[in-house]
Amino acid sequence: MNGILGMAELALDADLTLDEMRHFMAVVKSSADALLTIINDILDFAKNDSCTLTLYSVGYSLRYTIFDSLKSLAVKTDAKGLDLTCDVDENVPDGIVGDAGRLRQIIVNLVGNSLKFTDKGEVSLRVFTEPVPGTHTNPEYRLHFVVSDTGIGISEEKQRTIFEPFTQADGSSTRKYGGTGLGLTISRQLIELMGGKIWLESVRGIGSSFHFVIPLEIDPGAFPSEHTLFFQPGARVLVLDDHSASLKIMGGMLRSLQLSPTLTSTASEAFVALRAAKDQNQPFSLCLIDERMPDLDGFDFCRVLRQTGDQTAVVMMLSSAASRQDALRSRELSIATHVTKPISQRELIAAVNAAARATEPPAAPQAAVTSAAAQPAVTPSAPAPVSKPAASGLHILVAEDNEVNQELMEYVLKRDGHKVTVASDGQQVLASLKNSTFDVILMDAQMPRLDGLETTAVIRRQESSTGQHIPIIAITAHALQGDREKCLAAGMDEYLAKPVKSGKLLQVVRSLTSPHAEDDKDALLSGGAPDSFFNREELLDHVGHDLAILQRMVSVFVESTPRRMDAIGRAISMKDGATLENLSHKLRGSVTTFYSDTAVQAALDLEAAARRADFVSAQTSYLSLDRLIRRLTPELVQFANDGVLKY
Repeated sequence: MNGILGMAELALDADLTLDEMRHFMAVVKSSADALLTIINDILDFAKNDSCTLTLYSVGYSLRYTIFDSLKSLAVKTDAKGLDLTCDVDENVPDGIVGDAGRLRQIIVNLVGNSLKFTDKGEVSLRVFTEPVPGTHTNPEYRLHFVVSDTGIGISEEKQRTIFEPFTQADGSSTRKYGGTGLGLTISRQLIELMGGKIWLESVRGIGSSFHFVIPLEIDPGAFPSEHTLFFQPGARVLVLDDHSASLKIMGGMLRSLQLSPTLTSTASEAFVALRAAKDQNQPFSLCLIDERMPDLDGFDFCRVLRQTGDQTAVVMMLSSAASRQDALRSRELSIATHVTKPISQRELIAAVNAAARATEPPAAPQAAVTSAAAQPAVTPSAPAPVSKPAASGLHILVAEDNEVNQELMEYVLKRDGHKVTVASDGQQVLASLKNSTFDVILMDAQMPRLDGLETTAVIRRQESSTGQHIPIIAITAHALQGDREKCLAAGMDEYLAKPVKSGKLLQVVRSLTSPHAEDDKDALLSGGAPDSFFNREELLDHVGHDLAILQRMVSVFVESTPRRMDAIGRAISMKDGATLENLSHKLRGSVTTFYSDTAVQAALDLEAAARRADFVSAQTSYLSLDRLIRRLTPELVQFANDGVLKY
């Protein structure tokens, strides 16, 4: 939950590139998947135990489902330094009939399980078709999935019980890997409900392969997608990737697109190929460079490439999970775009076309949007960002063992002009204090080896002989009565409960480092009417007190909401429950952004009525929601404009 809320807040920051936004959203998705894993596991296990687990049968894109499932695991893959590959045989049809959500759940369970128990090497997913045994005269086919890893492997004894509830390969009393032990059980149950089966092949210390097969039912209404490439057939593409499986898969996809790939596994091979292409006057139209290379990483390779004066090749960067720093380095080196591995053919086509368009001049900015109620226009030209620390240039030590939370706090603090050092546990904190001087410490209360309370106690004992005092801010996942007092009693100066919002974090840092600094946001927070229709403080925290972002959000809401309300009205009159539920859900998401509890509840009522196909109640909820939105809209517009004037 910390990752979801924190990265969502950063995604609302001003002046983000598309790559930065994509990265933040990838982390949000990954964190959401992690959060839901335990909940879904327990609920599904309970449903199956009570015989209420059901499957849906609709047409869907198999490849989109597979690759979209794997994207949620990209951040975890990158954090562990692993390679994650996916190879869907070209003979596998894309349009099939079944339950896409349940297949996604199985894939995430199995691949996530392999990632959990693999510390080096790779995890791969392969999908192909095979005849159903015993149907050779008029063969029917089934889909065969294989998830393989180079992890710890599973002993023969554990293999006999691995699909039983609450069983894990790591069953020691000091379990390293965590989890519920339900993922494989639920996967087996779902596969059997689909009419398939699952089995395991594993060698202790070598790795494991989970196989499962399910019946193949082709969607007769599905048509192959047609894609247009901006590069001419036969265009030369240089691919640099040290992972042989990824290199092979990428080569196959490029050839299927009628492009001509040259595959290299080292930087030296790539430079030789570039030199030969130049000598033959047959330059490459595109370079696909893996970010993580053993001899010369992708960015260094591109830097050397640019230094040689080679500006003809459009460069894309392949990576497991792009970060903000990667995006900044990409801009410096004129790298067109990032693609998160594993990459599907559809994504490759889109990225290749995006790279080809990278040299086109940017489109003119759109005009500011005005409200239908003739309110003053909300323009994006107001000063931003408005949140400035009273004391800048601090050296702050962030003690946090969660990678997502580390990135969140590091980004927020660096954006505000501070230098940041990250420690993953209490012992690293103490080691850092021996080598550097810090102005503030953000201390996670729960860390491995030496937790935040114990680390603070050690620091305070050391300070008793020096007379120094470093402000320490407790960061804790709990928000229970007495937690703040417990942290203060341990010697901490202030307390923040997760999820930590950027505005509150910076405010606390300022209060400890510049006690006489004025908080210039108080006027804005107190400037609204007491009966305001939405929570102004929550909304400002949500956007990090960045008025430019708030103005953009309000502009989009003012422009899009009337169209959505009209579409909802038509769906009610046509008694189209599926469309009504989808539109109501999207509108609820928009309203939720502005912290108007009354409007959110009305949207929830409308969505519930749509789900029940109760169009009488839906009409009542629709009229109520319409009245509430007509009140909310001018308040939001006025609030955004008042904020500009106050600053």
